[in-house]
Amino acid sequence: MLKKYIDGKLVSYIAAIIKNSAVNSKVLFSNIPIIDLSRSWTDKELYDHFGLTEEERLHIDPSYKA
Repeated sequence: MLKKYIDGKLVSYIAAIIKNSAVNSKVLFSNIPIIDLSRSWTDKELYDHFGLTEEERLHIDPSYKA
């Protein structure tokens, strides 16, 4: 389940922002939110969990549909 979380759009988006700002990997992983990995999460469930707005969801994933 960790791999699925890391491969999700939200974590990929956070990683891309940090990568483009030339921050080291320690900082990268310290900024990725910790969640309950005893279950599987969809991108939509993560967006809901973190209270992302529709605009933020579309910014992360332009193909997002509510």
